[in-house]
Amino acid sequence: LFFPHSIQYQLRELTSSLMKKIKGIVDVSIKNGFSCLGAWLHQIHLINMDYALDDAFGYVEQGIIKWKQVVEFFAVLNLFANDDYFLRENNLLWIHSKISAIKNISHENTREEGYDAAYSEYLERYPNGTSKEDFTKNYNSSLGFLINENGEKPPSLKKLAEEFIDEYSALIDNNLFKSLENIDGKAFESMPTPADMDAMIADKRLIEREIPLNEFLKMCYEESQIMSHATGYMYFSNSGAWMSGQVLSIYIHKFSDVLFNKLLMLFQKLKSSGNVPDKIFINVIRNYQKKSKEIIGQIDGLIRIPKVRKKF
Repeated sequence: LFFPHSIQYQLRELTSSLMKKIKGIVDVSIKNGFSCLGAWLHQIHLINMDYALDDAFGYVEQGIIKWKQVVEFFAVLNLFANDDYFLRENNLLWIHSKISAIKNISHENTREEGYDAAYSEYLERYPNGTSKEDFTKNYNSSLGFLINENGEKPPSLKKLAEEFIDEYSALIDNNLFKSLENIDGKAFESMPTPADMDAMIADKRLIEREIPLNEFLKMCYEESQIMSHATGYMYFSNSGAWMSGQVLSIYIHKFSDVLFNKLLMLFQKLKSSGNVPDKIFINVIRNYQKKSKEIIGQIDGLIRIPKVRKKF
């Protein structure tokens, strides 16, 4: 009932097949003591299925509205992929989350014991770390759990997100976003078939446009910031932002592909030093990579098919 069109059914099936492979990586991560990694990879599963549902129901604006959270999620996970501490128990993150939750609920300063526990964990990680005063001040920021040995304040979420977009876009599609433009400037009233698409491209009724991928994704990030705040900010969002969200779902898959390449290199390094006891850990990631590129390519082709006009 939910996926009556063949294209939406194919998208759902292809997405589900990728998520099953990620679920295998989640299970192996938790088994090998990488509980934080397992929890975050499980979120990728939820994000992908959430976008698949939005696409199926035609909620294209949701793709933009949720994009800010998606980019910030991957930006933080990308930092975790540089250091296995963050992928294991990651107590600095858990304590930070608890302190933030208490502050949000009570609107009062958290008891000193919370910071004592965080600082104790910090010194266990960095025996020559900064003073408790400097630690507490910078640990209170949004990304305080990323505080380094020198006690420096972590970057803002926006700066981290933009740096992440630049880094990953350079590794995806040669940093090019390609779209098909209908030169008539009209949306399709019925779904075109692949043969229709080929004919329109041959007749130059559809023209392929290219723009820098990182600039496109940053624009969507800014639009998401505006649209996700249901106040006066929403008024200033571009009209096109309400219709372009569907294409973003493919970049969640492509982000994941780059991320798993990075994780594989980290785990191969850890394996050589004996810090990853189970070889199957590396094998499940390789198995994902063998299948992912073909499946992602199929999803990309389906998502880029021009859609019918949305009836407002």
